[in-house]
Amino acid sequence: MSVRLALLTSTGSPLSPEGFSSSMKASSPECHLATISGGTDIVSCFVLGIPALRLSGEIQGTRLGLAVDVWDDHGNPVRREKGELVCPPSPFPLRCR
Repeated sequence: MSVRLALLTSTGSPLSPEGFSSSMKASSPECHLATISGGTDIVSCFVLGIPALRLSGEIQGTRLGLAVDVWDDHGNPVRREKGELVCPPSPFPLRCR
């Protein structure tokens, strides 16, 4: 029996370009490789993969409804550089049963 891998996730820091490339080579071209990052305190993910977007080796998007950002050591938002993933205080949708 053959199984087709449809989704591969990595967590923590985004994969390096080399890590992304080698992971893609080891899987099929149809496989979606997503960097995700969660939080046990909210029992969910802050950032997720978006299957409709092309693979890029970067975090693809935030979970809907969450204020997620990346800050430097001084608390300033940064783009395209290393920083700390933060979810600043902001109301977000609660999942009710």
